[in-house]
Amino acid sequence: MVTLLLATVLSFIGTNIDDLFVLMLLFAGAEYKKEKIALLIGRYLGTALILAISLLGAFGLSFLPEGYLGWLGLIPLLLGIKEGIFYLRSRGKEEDDAPTVRSGSHLWAAALVTVSGGADNIGVYIPLFTGYEPWELTVFATVFAVLTALFCLFADGLVSLPRIKGLLQRHKGILVPVVYILLGVYILLEGLLL
Repeated sequence: MVTLLLATVLSFIGTNIDDLFVLMLLFAGAEYKKEKIALLIGRYLGTALILAISLLGAFGLSFLPEGYLGWLGLIPLLLGIKEGIFYLRSRGKEEDDAPTVRSGSHLWAAALVTVSGGADNIGVYIPLFTGYEPWELTVFATVFAVLTALFCLFADGLVSLPRIKGLLQRHKGILVPVVYILLGVYILLEGLLL
């Protein structure tokens, strides 16, 4: 059981640490508690979809061939372009009036970014899941649920630090599109070159 828990925690950290900055940007744009809750729910939805696809792949029902996973990079790329256009149009206006997430609700933005950024996670989870029994997969999913909440709390906590919050608030208009575009390009290149 200790080995299972350790493998679960390490696989979560290893596959989600690259999302920390993006998650921090999303939380920086959430001013109200309901928006933060929507981000948490969106993160759960995205993580659940990644785990479901991985489980299907582990049991031989992979409906997304590996070569096509890279195309998920189009999601953050298009979100970044949209945010960039919004930023360029609103440069002369009061920056505080512009919310960070303009791509629909906070929930769907978090879910889409989680899924598109999780394409490489699927490649890790499929072989990992093939060695687990059903009760072990239940433990895996439960630990992931707890760690997802802690990960979101950690990102929100980092954003609430005065220096980080000030930095993100001053530059969020340009950081969001740049990070989304870079994430999309990275996912596209990684998926298409492998």
